[in-house]
Amino acid sequence: MLYATAHGSYAVRLHLRLDRTIDENALRSSVDKTAERYPYLCVSLKKNEKEFYYVENKLPIAIGHTASPLKLGTDEANGHVWSISYEGDRLFLDFYHGKTDGTGAYQLLTTLLYYYFTEQGYSLDPTGIK
Repeated sequence: MLYATAHGSYAVRLHLRLDRTIDENALRSSVDKTAERYPYLCVSLKKNEKEFYYVENKLPIAIGHTASPLKLGTDEANGHVWSISYEGDRLFLDFYHGKTDGTGAYQLLTTLLYYYFTEQGYSLDPTGIK
């Protein structure tokens, strides 16, 4: 489990509030498209006697219909080091800070929102989207 240790949390949470209720189908499609753009974030953290290391994780990025964070690195998050949650008009991105920093998380979030809003029929400029 990556979410917390005796030393504190290793996860960071970004929270957004949209102007309407989140569409689950559009969100699933957007998360899948975003994951394709960030294969280096689609990993699980493993440990042996000597080291921690990442392995590719082909399971879908977990989406929770809850305001509570999914426990990263567990079955609840499909073993991934990032996940998405939502409730009503609120969207949450949780990520393991050992895999990316705030800049990387904001790029991930920007890409996710680009796909989400284009799924909703908005015409957006893709400049800056990876």
